[in-house]
Parts: sequence; structure tokens; C-alpha cells
Amino acid sequence: MPTWIHALLTILAAYAGFGFISHIGKVKFQNIFEKFLYILILLHLNSTAILHLYSIIFNSNDWIKIFPFWYSFMAIGYFAIFAYYSFRLNSKLKQ
Repeated sequence: MPTWIHALLTILAAYAGFGFISHIGKVKFQNIFEKFLYILILLHLNSTAILHLYSIIFNSNDWIKIFPFWYSFMAIGYFAIFAYYSFRLNSKLKQ
């Protein structure tokens, strides 16, 4: 994976992850599942930023090999769920 892609993903994931961190107290969760999903997305974004930053610093893509090929197809599904939930968050912010 080219370095510019790692840089782009690092910036986007870090920005979104810090946004999730800074707004956690402002979101009105309707149930424990919503809170769990929010924290899962937060952890995913921040770990993604860290892994892509690692690739930039050490110029290595070796960590990508731990994910099997079929993971890419599964990831499409949970990225869609994450995106759907994330775009609905504005309506869940406490007024």
C-alpha cells in the first residue's frame, strides 16, 4: 500500500476518532447496544490510525498480512454499519 494512502487513512481515522472521543459525553444513548457500538467504532478508528501511522514511520506493510483475504469482504459489511450509525449521530447529540 502506498505511503500516501497510509497518510490519508491516518488523518481521516485520527480526526474521526478524536471526534468520537470529544463527543462521547454529548451523545444520548438509547440503550447499551448503542453505547457498545459507539465505543467499538471509537476503538476501531483509533487503532486504524495507529496502525497506518506505524506503516508510515517504519515503511512497512507487514501488519496487513495478519488479515485473511476474506476479511476484506466482511469489512465492507461492518464499515457500512459503522457509517450508517455514524451519520445518524447528529440526531443523538444532547441539546
